[in-house]
Amino acid sequence: MDPLSVRYMGEIIARFAQGVTVVMPPPSRAQGVAQFLGDVVEIGLLVIIAITMGSVAGEKVSGVTTFIVTKPVSRKAYVLSKFLVLLSPDRRRGRSNPAGISVF
Repeated sequence: MDPLSVRYMGEIIARFAQGVTVVMPPPSRAQGVAQFLGDVVEIGLLVIIAITMGSVAGEKVSGVTTFIVTKPVSRKAYVLSKFLVLLSPDRRRGRSNPAGISVF
């Protein structure tokens, strides 16, 4: 549970549940950092999914998707390959390229 929930859970329950007492330990810095890192990972994953959707939509508009889907490739494999390319490091330059953008 995130630190804010831990901090205010007793007050929230006291307001809605009469006669119930909840004792929770005070939030710690370690809990706050762990929650923050978990949130960053989730937001990063959502950003990569949004970029993948934009990439597929752009290829659909340009007609590349029509060409790819006519080959013996499932749509699931096509979208998964787009997603994995965004997660893979850029091996030509030896650094990570999270957006999948190549600049020449």
